[in-house]
Amino acid sequence: MIIGMITATFGQTGIHITVYPQLFAGSLSGGISPLCYNNSPGLMTGTVPVGGQGAYSYQWQKSTDGGLTWTNIIGANGVNLNPGNLTMSTDFRRNDADPCGTVTTNTISILVYGQFVAGVTTGGNTPLCYNGNGGILTSTLETGGAPGTTYQWEQSIDGGLTWTIIAGATTTSYAIGTLTQTTEFRIGFNNACGTIYGNTTTITVYAIFVQGVVTGGNSNICNNANGGILTSTAPTGGAPGTTLQWESSTDGITYTSITGATTLTYVVGNLTQTMWYRLVYTNTCGVITSNVTNLVVYPIFVQGSIVAVGGTTVCNNTDFGSFVGNPATGGAPSTTYQWEQSINGGVTWTIIAGATGVSYDPAALSVTTMFHRQDVNTCGAAYTNAITITVYPPFSTGVIGVNQAICYGSTPNQLNFITPPSGGDGTYTYMWESSFNGLNPWTSIAGATGTTYQPPSLTSGIWFHVIVTSGSGCGSGPALP
Repeated sequence: MIIGMITATFGQTGIHITVYPQLFAGSLSGGISPLCYNNSPGLMTGTVPVGGQGAYSYQWQKSTDGGLTWTNIIGANGVNLNPGNLTMSTDFRRNDADPCGTVTTNTISILVYGQFVAGVTTGGNTPLCYNGNGGILTSTLETGGAPGTTYQWEQSIDGGLTWTIIAGATTTSYAIGTLTQTTEFRIGFNNACGTIYGNTTTITVYAIFVQGVVTGGNSNICNNANGGILTSTAPTGGAPGTTLQWESSTDGITYTSITGATTLTYVVGNLTQTMWYRLVYTNTCGVITSNVTNLVVYPIFVQGSIVAVGGTTVCNNTDFGSFVGNPATGGAPSTTYQWEQSINGGVTWTIIAGATGVSYDPAALSVTTMFHRQDVNTCGAAYTNAITITVYPPFSTGVIGVNQAICYGSTPNQLNFITPPSGGDGTYTYMWESSFNGLNPWTSIAGATGTTYQPPSLTSGIWFHVIVTSGSGCGSGPALP
């Protein structure tokens, strides 16, 4: 190998031949490796080549198959290169060229980890009864990312707003244990490429199953008197689909299911002996029992009964008729009678002064009222059947509106109720009428029998109202603005 210039002499005068030095490629360095997916290795720097004529050009190349094939990087014609973010392992080199030829630098290999993808969590028991075992959660392994991934399970009790690390839960499986509230779980995967989280698993926990409270019923009653109505508040918690079953006992020890008594309310009916009652609540979270209600029955005494003569529904402030009573039978002599009424559905009863006969004729009523009669002798006190006289609310025609001012030949807005009719039996008929002076005479508008009326286009002022008639004869009158 001859380096430098060589001078050859031919005769007296010589020809000078210049030989350029051998062309040597520059060297490359830099670049971060290994590298997380879609990150940049940074700047790879190169020295300039030496030798040759010195008029150098550069072409960077890359290979993604371990150097088997190389591809020119478009626009990468400088001494240095920042290749940007990489998603796969890549080799880089630079071709250095001048008129004397092309030489290739050393190769820089950038190892790129695969995309960091979380595993998938499965398992767990849900929904779950209060203090039940949540089972085991298991996650598949992550893919990609740097070696040395660590794991950490987390939980949230506020719907995923905040998460708490679960101490010691650092494998791909987690045994939840017992839970008393709905909880969400996830696993975090952490390595040099960052922290990612698997899917969220929600373990739904039903609230603690608590029985309702039974109230009601008539105790200390005469034989064959009505035991009243037992009512339970609804149970709370537990799984959906709670079933109910009333049970009765004649000794307070052994209980028997009451056929068909499967709601929160049980109508006891007449009793001929002392009875005990309770309600059993059942769902998949267990079986629990209410408090026990004891209804005490005195020796036989049969109260009378009452009948409403004249109907049980009336318009407001109207006399419906009267009650005809049958006297009590059995028991001690000298039975006395006292009529009572209730205006709150039988929750509380009021004695009717002076109403001490077998029958009773009340005055006109303005509110729905229940009536019964107390029959009393030395065996105790018992009540007849109760009768409700339903009194319709006061009838009101409602309010229509509003006054309008329109242009000649225009069509007014539809007429309708601002406040609908009310009271009476709740059924109404309508007849719209018109008047040219807002006074009599008013003329019925054919076919206008609905709750609204659309007037035609108008060329002069006119008045409208609607006659509202309550069903059951509880009133009729015009609805006005």
